[in-house]
Amino acid sequence: LELDTGITKDGVAILDHDPVVQAEKCRRADGFPYERDEVLVRDFTLAQLQATFVCDKLFRGPEQQNDPALSPVTAVFAARAALPSLYAMPSLDQVFAFVDEYVAYYTRGAGAGHPEAARRATNAGRVRFNIETK
Repeated sequence: LELDTGITKDGVAILDHDPVVQAEKCRRADGFPYERDEVLVRDFTLAQLQATFVCDKLFRGPEQQNDPALSPVTAVFAARAALPSLYAMPSLDQVFAFVDEYVAYYTRGAGAGHPEAARRATNAGRVRFNIETK
């Protein structure tokens, strides 16, 4: 997986391609408008970013879907990690933990009975990362 990261105010690597929290991708969790004056990732701690923004906007066309049912592992992981949203900006450590959760989900969790469980777990166990700091 090729991942781009930024660094938060508290020095945490977070998945993000741009230095700002993009209004095209993210909205404010409190419902207030977020369209102009995009904020810098580096001005927020990880906890502040995850509590303030939900990055669930659809912007790539009809093929993009944000349906939690399409990724039950994400729902399990978000609950375990106490994320405020399935669409919170994850830290790099949370991405690594998610891959471990994915493997566990399909080997001994709720997904173990899925017809492609073994293949999914094996593929996830082989994931390698190419990480770029922006």
